[in-house]
Amino acid sequence: MNISREVKTGLLAVIAIALLIFGYSFLKGNNLLNNDRTYYAIYDNVEGLSQGSNVTINGLVVGKVLSIDFADSRGDLLVTFNVQNDFQFSKNSKAQIYGGGLIGGKNLSIVPDYERGDVAESGDTLQGTIDEGIFELVNERLTPLQAKVEEVINSTDSVLVGVSDVLDKKTRKNLRETIEQISQTAANFNQASNSLNKLLADNDQKLTRTFTNLDEMSANFNKVSDSLSKVDVNALVTRMESVLADFESISSKIENGEVLSIRPDKAEIIKEVQSGRYAVDGRRLIPLKGDVMKLRRRLNLTGNALVTIVLDKHCDLLKVPQLSAPGIVDDMGQDAVFDMANDMDTQGFQDLGGEGTLDMIETMGDSFFEMEGDQMAGAFSAMDHNDMEALGGDQLFEAAGNMETADFEAMGGDSAFAMFETIGSDATALEGDQLAGIFGAMESDQMHQIGEDQLLESAGNMTGDNFMAMDADSAFGMFDAMGSDIALGLEGDQLAGMFGAMEQDQIGDMHGDVVFEAFQSMGTDGMLGMDGDSVAGMFDAMGPEHFGDIDSQQMFDMTENMSADNFMSMEADNAFGMFDAMGSDVVVGLEGDQLAGMFGAMESHHMMDIGGDQLFEMAGNMTGDNFMTMDADSAFGMFDAMGSDMAISLEGDQLAGMFGAMEHSQIGLMEGDMVFDAFQTMGTEGMLGLDGDSVAGMFDAMGPDNFGEISGVDMFEIAGNMAGENFMSMGSDSAFGMFESMGADMAGAMDGDQLGGMLGAMEAHHMSDIGGGQLFEMVGNMAGDNFMVMDSNSAFGMFEAMGSDMALGLGGDQLAGMLGAMDSVQMASLGSDAMGMAAEKMDFDDFKMMDGESAFGMIETMGVDSAMSLGGDQLSGMFAAMEGHHIHDMGAERSFEAFQNMGAENAMNMGGDNIAAMMETMGAEMMGALGGEQLFEVAGGMAGEHFMAMEPAAALGMFDAMGTDIVLGMEGDQLAGMFAAMDGSAMSEVMAPEFMLEAAGMMSFNDFKGMDGDSALGMFDAMGGADVALISMEGDQLAGMFAAMEGDQLASLGQDGLIEAFGTMGTDNVSTMGGDNLAEMFSAMGATGLGQLDPTELQDVAGAMLGSNMLELGPEAAIGMFETIGANTVATDFTGDQLGGLIGALEPSQIGESLTPDVLLEAAGKMTIDHFHNVGGEQAAAMVETLGFDQVLELGGEQVAGMFSAMAGEQLESLGGDAVAEALVAMGTENAIEMGADNLAEIVDSLGISDMETVGGDVLVDLAGAMSGDALASLDSGSASAMVDTIGAEAVISGMPGEQLGGMIGAMDSNQLGAAFTDQALTDAAGKMTGEDAKSMDGDSAAKVFDAVITVMEPGEVGNKGSAIDAGLVAALIGNMDASQVQEAITPEMAADLAGKMEVSDVALLDSDSAAAMVVSMGAETAVATMDQDSLVTMVGVMDAETIAQSLDGAAAGELVGALTGDNLESLASDQVAGMANAMDAGQISGLTADQASGMATAISEDPSQVIEMESDSVAAMVSTMEVADLGVLGSDMVGSMVATMEPDQIEEMSADHLAEALDTVGADYIGSSTSGFGDIDAVDTLVSAMLEANVEAPDSLTEVMDSEGAASLFGSMFN
Repeated sequence: MNISREVKTGLLAVIAIALLIFGYSFLKGNNLLNNDRTYYAIYDNVEGLSQGSNVTINGLVVGKVLSIDFADSRGDLLVTFNVQNDFQFSKNSKAQIYGGGLIGGKNLSIVPDYERGDVAESGDTLQGTIDEGIFELVNERLTPLQAKVEEVINSTDSVLVGVSDVLDKKTRKNLRETIEQISQTAANFNQASNSLNKLLADNDQKLTRTFTNLDEMSANFNKVSDSLSKVDVNALVTRMESVLADFESISSKIENGEVLSIRPDKAEIIKEVQSGRYAVDGRRLIPLKGDVMKLRRRLNLTGNALVTIVLDKHCDLLKVPQLSAPGIVDDMGQDAVFDMANDMDTQGFQDLGGEGTLDMIETMGDSFFEMEGDQMAGAFSAMDHNDMEALGGDQLFEAAGNMETADFEAMGGDSAFAMFETIGSDATALEGDQLAGIFGAMESDQMHQIGEDQLLESAGNMTGDNFMAMDADSAFGMFDAMGSDIALGLEGDQLAGMFGAMEQDQIGDMHGDVVFEAFQSMGTDGMLGMDGDSVAGMFDAMGPEHFGDIDSQQMFDMTENMSADNFMSMEADNAFGMFDAMGSDVVVGLEGDQLAGMFGAMESHHMMDIGGDQLFEMAGNMTGDNFMTMDADSAFGMFDAMGSDMAISLEGDQLAGMFGAMEHSQIGLMEGDMVFDAFQTMGTEGMLGLDGDSVAGMFDAMGPDNFGEISGVDMFEIAGNMAGENFMSMGSDSAFGMFESMGADMAGAMDGDQLGGMLGAMEAHHMSDIGGGQLFEMVGNMAGDNFMVMDSNSAFGMFEAMGSDMALGLGGDQLAGMLGAMDSVQMASLGSDAMGMAAEKMDFDDFKMMDGESAFGMIETMGVDSAMSLGGDQLSGMFAAMEGHHIHDMGAERSFEAFQNMGAENAMNMGGDNIAAMMETMGAEMMGALGGEQLFEVAGGMAGEHFMAMEPAAALGMFDAMGTDIVLGMEGDQLAGMFAAMDGSAMSEVMAPEFMLEAAGMMSFNDFKGMDGDSALGMFDAMGGADVALISMEGDQLAGMFAAMEGDQLASLGQDGLIEAFGTMGTDNVSTMGGDNLAEMFSAMGATGLGQLDPTELQDVAGAMLGSNMLELGPEAAIGMFETIGANTVATDFTGDQLGGLIGALEPSQIGESLTPDVLLEAAGKMTIDHFHNVGGEQAAAMVETLGFDQVLELGGEQVAGMFSAMAGEQLESLGGDAVAEALVAMGTENAIEMGADNLAEIVDSLGISDMETVGGDVLVDLAGAMSGDALASLDSGSASAMVDTIGAEAVISGMPGEQLGGMIGAMDSNQLGAAFTDQALTDAAGKMTGEDAKSMDGDSAAKVFDAVITVMEPGEVGNKGSAIDAGLVAALIGNMDASQVQEAITPEMAADLAGKMEVSDVALLDSDSAAAMVVSMGAETAVATMDQDSLVTMVGVMDAETIAQSLDGAAAGELVGALTGDNLESLASDQVAGMANAMDAGQISGLTADQASGMATAISEDPSQVIEMESDSVAAMVSTMEVADLGVLGSDMVGSMVATMEPDQIEEMSADHLAEALDTVGADYIGSSTSGFGDIDAVDTLVSAMLEANVEAPDSLTEVMDSEGAASLFGSMFN
């Protein structure tokens, strides 16, 4: 078919047009052949986006921007773009403009939303957003950095200019001239050598004779003189000439930097160094033509610096900014960078940052590995995990191979861990010392992250020495991370090194079986390589139960490295166990200090177990200094165990050391003659080595009977070690005996402190024995302070012994001290004249030395009129010594008179407190009489706090008396104090607004803040309220005033007033109010008020608040703060502490309604466990509900732990155990442990059995280890049982300490215990517990454990000292049982056996029922025979009165009481003793000793009403059995009650002395006061009648009765 030309032309035109359209579209970015989707987005600003810009999804280019046009008349822009990919996303996706880097322009990114909404179709409009560009974010932070860089460059330039100025033309010329002069000097030296050569040749014979003469003078110099005589001087000169010639030939070359070596035979160039011009750079010189200076010049002239800053979307820094210089550092050669790196220290690398350090290492290449190890470590310390990954494991491995153990320490744990992880499995191939260094730098938790297998493989390359070089925490962390089962598979020397690196307390935390197995592996040689601290830790952990498996000689060998301190740090039972295992024959071979440490760690009963003979033998190896290091109880126990006869046969210095270790009270228990024998053995020199307390104890024990054998000189010398307090602790006869032995002259030479103590220890009659004259002469060395420490009776006796005339010859300060030591009754007996004359000799300082009672007693004794006649300074001193209540007792008129007499100037010296008391005592009227000027003057001695202590009326009276003009002359804090003392409401009534405003203007922020809220509000009202105060006051003053107010007072100002005040104060001043006051202010403003504040200002002020302050806001103010500032801003800008408090202040419902998940997620991410403590349980549950559980689990472990720690049991229960288990796994063990014991208990209680399996047994063991015994004991029994099932019984026992085992077992019932544990397992568990640990059990669990123990162990083994099941543990178990359980569990024989093994501390673990049950079981007679006094009285002491009454019959009570001493009976409670007395009959009481009867009566006297409940014949028997003197000590209430309880015939049967003492004791204060409470007045009638019939002289008290109140009615009733 023919086609016409026209058709062809037309077709060609159509095709050309089509190609033109297609090409144009293609160039615009539109491909007409593609089936693209088109979308739209609207923006108010496209930020430079242009047509043709890329469209990306997750960085992949998927389209182009097709067009940008105006969308409407408001200027909004419509962006049209296509997507060429079939990738699907929802309509809720966002079209985000991003970019704006250094080179490229803006692009468009689709941020897809895959879950919400329908799939976006072509033609849909997406939400448009803009991501801020780097220039906007960085510009603000670069500006100050630019200024600093410019400043550094300018400073560097200045330094270089300075150096250039120093090395100017003149200086260079001087240097050249100096070198020329050196050359001239060499020529001169050559000439001098020639002359010397000639001189020696001319005088050869003379020199020979000289050498000959020298040879004859001293044979000691033969060799030297021979050598000198044979010196070939000519040859020497020749060699010198040769050297000089060489020197001249090469001296000119020195300028070229060549190093010259001059030796006797040769001079040569051996090295070249850099030479030329240098610049001073800090403490070093750098070549001006070197690479460093080239770099700096390039940087200064043509360089540019870039700062890399990584920010999050809130513009917060994510990493430390990195400074780099592209084109400059990159151009530096390897050598220049290497030199620079060699000059940097660790801090320098850290300042450079990880990326900068990585750049340097990469630039250096292989030369990096030539650096020193410590510098490599410094470089690595700057790098994080990402930097390490970028460098690569191979290079890190090579670098680590060049580092030594100590180098790794500088890296820190994070860098060392990152290095190990980056190297990966190859790290196990490092050398042992390198592995030790890298592990030694890590933290314990990092070891756990590595894992036990990799740790074990690495440890295989390490020797014992490598382990030993590690830090203690690292070594322990490595062992812990590996687990004991794996760690114990190491070689013996490795284990020895690992344990040798640990500290004693770390090893002590391990189970004894584990440590013993480690010991068996390492052997004696391994132990010998450890230090003493680690060895002690191993023995302490193993315990006596393992010592029997160690050969005695082997144990001795292992103690070689142990010092006394190492032994002393061990538990007492373990130290004794070591002794027991070695045996005395081996122990005696220890060094003296080791023996002292071993014995010093033991308790006294251990000494008894060893026995005196063995102790004496071993003590022979100890010196006095060794004994002196022992504990006081140990030294005394050792002496006691040896017995005095054996002990005093020790050497003198040994005895001195033993006594020097003891305390005064212990030595005082010894027999005097024996102590004197010890003194004679140790001698004066030995005594001089003791401290004052021990010396006092020895003299006190010896007593005056032995002092005659000690010369006065020796006693004086020995007493030199004693201080006044040592003398004061002595008995009066001993102190007087020392004085007599020394004599007055020698005693008078002692220091005043010593004299005060010696005389203060004596009784008054001793003063008379010394005599006034000698006393007066001696006290010349005593100052007032020395008298003040004396006993009041001693001071009074001294005054009386001297007599008034002589005593008043003492100085004023001495009199003040002597009188100050007396009480007011003693002062009064001295008489007014003597007191007045004493006062005349005293000045202000003397009076002020006295206490208030003494000063007031002086005034009372001398009379107020006499006191008022004293000088002004004396009177002010007297008043200065008094306390406020003494001044009040003086009364207004006397206080006014005193003020006038002393004058304002002296009154000021009284001190602010006493001035305030005096003004208050005078009252307003008398203050007015003083006049304003005087008051103003004396007020100068008062601070604000002194005014504040005054009563409102007194403060107002002082104000009125001074007048407003004078008041305004006071300081701001004084004004604040005066106003603060007033009633706030009274201010506006008496003070004009103008005055108050002027006064307020003189006060500072702190002055106002020191006031109370009432007075601050009163000032505010008095000056005219808000209308005046908010306009006239400065911002800081207003802030201080508001800071003083309480919440209700701030609320009274109203929202509008507070808002206006906020604006007046300004944010800076508002912030100074303090968090508590801000919380009150914002709470008063409420949400509405806060909403009217500027958000930025509110945010600034809120920055001054802590989380605890936020918590006080209340729900309304808290939500108001969120709404005003903006929830997003609060979440991003507030600290975690603040957020915790703010969220905690909300109602739970507000959290879900007002805070979005994004806000909560941001806030929670900043909070720690401590921060969540402010969040309540309901609030935390609301956070979980709002966020959704899955999102909660995505938080950091610490945040999850914090959120769950805030929840209580009910919230956890509502979540369900499976959710809680997931949370535990998510938070990690370490964070879970930080939650605290109680929170963990609630967490565990919310888990079911399957949930615990989710958590895992290992984690549960760790959690249990972090819980207290009480917390575990609080678990539900099912939870505790499930926990044991999950962990496994064996793992529970091996992995938990005793306290936790006690709690866990205590939470389970007996059936659960029987199902989970065998008897052996329960016995093993008990073996790890102390008595205190076992107290967490209840009766059932304790009974089950006890039954297991006595099933597994032989009865006689239970409760033995040193046994794992010792008496303390047994006592605690029995103490948890009730009486029926005790009686069922133990036989009488077992009860007796166990009671005999218990010490006081063990018995104290029993309770009332269990103690009584034990006594009943074994019988009182057996208890008395088995137990010592202290344990027996403690056994009775733990029983309450009700139990005693129910459990003990008369025979048992009588047996117990009859076995106790009077002192022990006296230590019991009144109702306990009364209960036993009620159980006994009169015959049993009569059979007691006087001391025992007195002890019972004294105990009951604490509550005399107990006597009324007793039988009359028992009371009568008690009275008649007591000594007469003891009856009088009981006091009138007790004796009166006893007499009232007795029948008339029983009273009549009392002895005459008992009758007289009874009536004298009862006295007027009881009978005559009408408060006797006698049930039958016949008792008094009988008492008096019986006394008269016995022809007893009427005591003074009977006379006093006649004049007392109520006497008439009392005796009238008797006579009727």
